[in-house]
Formats: sequence, structure tokens, C-alpha cells
Amino acid sequence: MISFYRTKYFNLLLIFVFINLQLIVNAQSISFNRLSTNNGLSNNYVSNLIQDRLGFLWFATDDGLNRFDGYDFKVFRNNPSDKSSISDNSTFAITEDDSGRIWIGTKIGYLNCYDPVLDKFTYWKIESEITKDNSITNIHIDKKFNVWIGTYRSGLYKLDTKTGKTVNWIHKKEDSKSISNNYISSIVEDEFGNLWIGTFNGLNQFNPNKSNTHFVKYYFDKNNPNSLSDNIIWGIAKSKSEKNKLWLGTANGLTILNTEIKNFSRISIPNPDNMQLGNGTGTVIEEIIDGENIIWINSYAGMLRYNVTKNRFDRFLSDKENPRSLTSNQVNNIIKDRSGVLWIATDNGLSYFSQKSIKFNNSLLFPSKNIDLNKLDKLNIKAITKSPDGTLWIGTDNGLYFSNNVNGKLFLKKYSALSSENIWSLTAGNLNDLWIGTYGSGLFHLNYKTNQLTGHDILLGIIKSSSRNFVKSVFKDDKNNLWIGYWGVGLAKLNLSTGKVQNWLHQKDNMNSLSHDDVWTIYQDSKKRIWIGTNGGGLNLYDESNVGKFSHFSFKEGSKNSLSSNNIYSIAESKIITIGSRNTILWVGTSNGLNRLVINNSDSKNISQSDVEVTFYTTKDGLTDNSIKSIIEDENGNLWLGTSSGITLFDLSKNTFTNFSTSDGVVGTDFNFTSSFKLNDNLIFIGSTAGLNYFNPNRISQSSYKPAVVLTDFLIFNNSVKAEANSILSKNIFNTDEVTLSHKQNVFSFQFAALDYNNPSSIKYAYKMEGFDKGWIQSGTRRFITYTNLNPGKYTFKVKSTNSDGIWNSNETSLAVIITPPWWQTGWAILLYFIVFVLGVWAIFKFQNYRTKLQHELKFRELESYHLREIEQMKSRFFANLSHEVQNSADAD
Repeated sequence: MISFYRTKYFNLLLIFVFINLQLIVNAQSISFNRLSTNNGLSNNYVSNLIQDRLGFLWFATDDGLNRFDGYDFKVFRNNPSDKSSISDNSTFAITEDDSGRIWIGTKIGYLNCYDPVLDKFTYWKIESEITKDNSITNIHIDKKFNVWIGTYRSGLYKLDTKTGKTVNWIHKKEDSKSISNNYISSIVEDEFGNLWIGTFNGLNQFNPNKSNTHFVKYYFDKNNPNSLSDNIIWGIAKSKSEKNKLWLGTANGLTILNTEIKNFSRISIPNPDNMQLGNGTGTVIEEIIDGENIIWINSYAGMLRYNVTKNRFDRFLSDKENPRSLTSNQVNNIIKDRSGVLWIATDNGLSYFSQKSIKFNNSLLFPSKNIDLNKLDKLNIKAITKSPDGTLWIGTDNGLYFSNNVNGKLFLKKYSALSSENIWSLTAGNLNDLWIGTYGSGLFHLNYKTNQLTGHDILLGIIKSSSRNFVKSVFKDDKNNLWIGYWGVGLAKLNLSTGKVQNWLHQKDNMNSLSHDDVWTIYQDSKKRIWIGTNGGGLNLYDESNVGKFSHFSFKEGSKNSLSSNNIYSIAESKIITIGSRNTILWVGTSNGLNRLVINNSDSKNISQSDVEVTFYTTKDGLTDNSIKSIIEDENGNLWLGTSSGITLFDLSKNTFTNFSTSDGVVGTDFNFTSSFKLNDNLIFIGSTAGLNYFNPNRISQSSYKPAVVLTDFLIFNNSVKAEANSILSKNIFNTDEVTLSHKQNVFSFQFAALDYNNPSSIKYAYKMEGFDKGWIQSGTRRFITYTNLNPGKYTFKVKSTNSDGIWNSNETSLAVIITPPWWQTGWAILLYFIVFVLGVWAIFKFQNYRTKLQHELKFRELESYHLREIEQMKSRFFANLSHEVQNSADAD
């Protein structure tokens, strides 16, 4: 019963697909980047590709296996003198197993296994009785770690890697249970342990746990819409959103298979131009963007993008005249890496596409606002406005363009009467008219309903200078006045009701005159005040009650409450965040940063310097450039700034700046004065010197991706150290936790990479050697660091990075570094020194004792000798005295 309802559900789904499918391929275009042999790829024929668990990309080519870290390619080729090198160079199939080993099949029938830890290959020859060169087309490692091998003409194999023995299944006409065809295009395992094997003649279901010989086959049946769409299967992909769903790419459309109930449903591929192989599909990549289900499909007729939610197809093709198109229409395979980049393997190199590259100007997200940007390609967009009837007007250095709304889509046309004019400024008039300021041709009035174009030299007879033909700014206020800012002849006002003209110039002897004669921008705030920005004289406020009087706000050296510059490029007002407040907040873009003017008592028409509090922001606060050319407020109250180095978002709630460049899809780097406009649906237009930019701020966000940072090379005296026997490295450097160096190896280097492929050139790094460096050292985009003459000891090298959007992450990687001392500084040597020292001290002590004893002995002997001499002398004196006494006695007698 359950199967019945599921089958019924899928039949209804199939009918829905047929009825609602839009067989229209819209002429959309996105920019693809390219990699080829010019960038280090070993060969331009790329058969297959994967991303491994560390984050490296692997490309199988006709001449070598390539590993890519976003910056450099490492190429693995066969080395006849090295048995641990890859078997041969013509690589084709590639996959990774659960232990991180890379399996590679070659075109001459060798299966290779690369161990990234030991940096070595082992390989097996897959023999065939049918052909000599047994090309391997597909490899699958199942849940039990069996290696399944699909071949070009020899069917299916299973390899026992321990014994090197294989089991082979081939198609046999006489055996109805055999595999349906010997060309194996793909192998996928489902949740139930079934292998689904795509061939060039049908789909096979094989469960070796149930039967080692029985293949269940499924074919195209023209009378059964619930069968395969074609017998030639080019690719099979598991759905990431539904565990029992397989995408089957065939030579005639896309088929969805429910592996539980064995039900098929077809999706036809639109091919209005009847391209060869244009109905075929291969591998499918799923993604969810803004809640919409999107699938990318490779084919031999370009890349397909299918918006399942909106039932809309877009096809992307190679264009020899466009270097940002696909490099080839023959797409062999596709993957989406973990950083969100779509990689496309072709017969002419690699193409890749990042969602980061279409944050701006993404026509795929605005199908109802499709704009033929080719007409504005490389044009200098000087002015943008919208007339009351909804027409978008765009002034360029090569004429005036306007939008033509056809069925909700915008198509641009060029206004022929001004086709060669350099349009500087635009403003909508009353009902059906437009005012146009030009470079050198003066002011024009266009009635676009009657197509009547009229020149208006309103300063003729007032100003003799030809500068009146250079109209830098035009603005119509709410009182039916047209304000005109000139390059060199000041400010003018034309009353459109009466025709009265007024003109103001700078007067040196008048403190209340216009501060400068170059008027770059004119703005009316919500309190109906007219602000005039000049190029050299700062900001002016027109005093309506005192005609001809202007209040000045300018840069003053040493003043804390002055503007940051006297060159005023743009003016805007915060309207969202000031709702209900009496204060007015003006934003003034200058040549030296963004100024925030908080105007107190803002109901007043007369404002003094003391009523204005000024704060300014420069590159020190996070701006990428100090030239603020245009300012536009979005519906959230944030500011979007056109600068001389891209577009910058100022998030007022966070008080942070986020800078966007060409890597985000921005057209051009240098933006024009006041060339910006916001439509009612929050679609913003900003003009640069290289073209028009459009975007919805709500669809632009910063990446939260945390790329892995890996050490890609370790060098001693600028020579790379390889993982091999008798080497300092027993493992690849990115698999090594600790390295030990001798004191003689005192110059060593690290190279590293953050594996975020959206825009590697924008990734910044920081590193430190704990035990030597006091803190983190910012290296910018530099990925190479050298240390010299470190003292013996144990250190820890650490490195971290931002992602491609400049967001710092807790993604640091580390490596312990032990520097051994010379033998004379080892512990044994120190112990020997200590023993020698102790023995020396002992010997000196003993010698000193002996010497002291000897000295004492000598003194004793000298004293003894002295006493003996004294005794002898006493004896001599005694005997002398005795003799003398005897003599005296004798004489007395």
C-alpha cells in the first residue's frame, strides 16, 4: 500500500514536471575564471576532479595528476627511477577513501593509491582479456572498503588490495543476469548497500551481499514515461537533500530515481538552438540559494543551471571573444568545493565560478530586472535617474540610455539624438520631461513623450565664459525650480513656472557669497533646505529668506568640528534612522573621507556652525579609499558608497565598513560623482568609469566560511624538504606535528595556504613563533616566512588567516619546532663540564691543602731548626760560660 501511494505521488510529480517545464533558455551570462597550463596546470585536458578532506583540489589530466592549493599546482608524474611515484601520467578517474588516500585510475589500466602522509604511490595493473589498455573510467570505495573499478570496455572489477587479485563482471549476451554493458560511466552506492552502475546501455542495480552474479537492469522505454530518459548514462549523483534520490544524467535529459521504490521521473533539457548533444546531461550539483533549489548540470554542450523552484534553465557556453566565458563546451565533470566554488573540468583547462563573484550584478537573482548590460559594457556611467513613468535613464560618456520595460524585464536603448554626448548629470522634470547636463554642450530638456529635445543656454547674455556649457549637476526641487551647477561659473536656478533665472558666483569680498564656482552636487534635504557641494569651497547652505546669501561649512586646519575636506563630491541624508527625530543627519562625501553632519534644531532654515556636529571617517576607520564619490541609503538605513577603490558598505548599527571590489563582481574600481540611484524595491544602481553596477543589499552578505590553513612546504636553506627515509620529515609537512632541527640547520622557512578558493589573493595571514615572537605578526597576503639563528630550544610555529571576504577565523594550525644544541651544549657535555669543574676544584683544594701542609711542615722544621739552633747556642753559651767560670775559678786559685 505504501509503495502504491509513493508510486502515485511520483507519477503526479512527473506530470507536473512535464506541464510546468519552461523550455526557454535565457541568454544569461556570469563570469567564469580559468586555469590552464599558463597557470601551472600540467595539461589542459582535465578528465576529473575532487576535493580531499584537507581541502586540496585534485585534477586528473592527460599528463599528470595535479594538486592545487589555490595558489600553486603540485604535479605528480611518473619517475622511472622511483617506484613510489605514480604508475603513468594519463590519469582519468579519481576518488578519496575514508582514510584520506587518493585513488587514481589511468587510461592504460593502472589503479594507483596515493598516501598523502608518506607522499607515496602504490599501484596495481587491472588486466583485461578484451583490451590491452584497460582504461579506468570510475572508482568507488564501498562501505566495506572494497575497491570497485569501472572500465572503458572491460566491465566492472573489484580489487583485493591485499592480494592484488581482481574479480571481473562483463556483459554476456547469453546471460540475462550479467551487466548490461561493458562501458561503465559511473558507480554510486545507495543507503541500502546497492551499487548503481551507469553504462552506455542502461542502468544496473547490483548488491554483492545478496548475489554475486545478478544485475538488475533498467532501460529506456518510449512507451513508459516512468523509465529512463535514455540508455546512455553519462553520470550518476546522489542527492544531498533526499537520501533515496539519485540524479541520472543521460544522453537525452535528466532522470530522477527513487532508490527505495525504484521509480523514475524525467526532466527534459531545453535545446532551442538544436546544439549537438544539447539534450544530454552528466553530473549534478545541488545547492540552496535564498531558499531556491538550484542544480548545476554538466554536459558536452556547456553548463546548465536549473532553478527547480522557478522551473527555469540557463545555459552557459564558451565564447572565443569573451575570456570570462566557459573555456570549453565539453564539460567532463563538475564539483562544488567546501568554500562554495563551482569547478568545471573541460577538455581545454579548468573553469571555475564563485558566488562571491556575483554578489553584485547577478542577473540570475533578478530575473524580473534583466538588463542588457552589454550595451553599457566599459562605458563611463556618469548619471542615473528615474522618471515618473518608471523609465530608468542612464547618462554615459557615450550618450544617453533608457530602459524599455517589456513584460517586466528591462531592456536598454540608446537615445539617438544624444548618441555622441558626454552626459554629466540628469534629473527628472515634471510629468514627461528630463533635464540633461552635458560636458561641453550645455543643458538639454527632453520631452520623452513627444521626443522633443531642446537646448537651454539659460546663462546666455549673463555669463560670457564657455564654461556655461559644462553642466556638472542638475536638480529639480519641490517648488518647481531647476538648480544647475556649473564647472567654473557657479550656481544657477531656473524657475520652471515663470522662466526666471538667477545666477550666483563666488565673490572674494562677500563672505556670504557662493564659496566656489565649481558646483559638483546639489541636494534638498527633508526640511526643504538646498545644499550645494563645491569642488574647493566646501559645503554651502542656500538661505531662501535672504536671496544670494549662503552659509559655509568647510575644512579648517586644527578645528575639530569642521569638514574633512573642501572638495565635496556627494550628499545624502539618513532618512530611515531619523524617523521621528527633529535632528537631521547629512552624509557628505569628500576627497578626504565621509562626513557625518548632525544638525540640531533642524526645523530651522537658518543654521549656524554651532548647530552642526561633524564627525568624519577615513581609511583609518576602515574605508578602503577616502574619495567618496556617491552615497545611497538602503531600506535598512545603511550607506552604500561609491569610492575610487570599489563599493563600500557602512553598517551604521555596527559602525563598520565592508569593502567590495572586482572579486565580488563589482564592475570597475573608480566610481563617479553622485552616480547612484535606488529603486522602490531596494534595487540599487551605482555607476563607475567601467560600467553600471546593480544589486539588492539584502542579498549581499559576508562569508562565514572558515578555511583550513595548511603548511604546504618546509625549506632548509631555501631547499624543500621531502618526506622520505633519512629525512627530517617522515611525513608530508601538512601531516607533521613536530620537526627536529640541528643547530646547523639555522635557516628554515614555511610556506602556507588557506584553502578558500573564492579569491585567494584577498586572504590575509598572521603568524608567530611561540618562544621567539612576542605576538601575532600580520603578513598581509604573504604566505612565506623564514627564521634564522634561533637559539636551541622548543618552539611552536602558528599561522592563521582570514577567508576570502577578509573575516578572521579561529583556524590556526601549528607545528612544534625543536632545535637541538651542538654537542658542546648538550646535557652530557654540561655534565662532563661539571665533573671536570668539580674535579678541578677538588684538585685545587687538595693541592692547596698539600701546599698548606707542606708550608706548615716547613715552618715547623724551620721552627724546630730555630729551636735547635737556640739550644745549640744555649749549649754554646752554657759551655762558654761554664768554661769561662772554670777559667775564672782556675785563675782565682
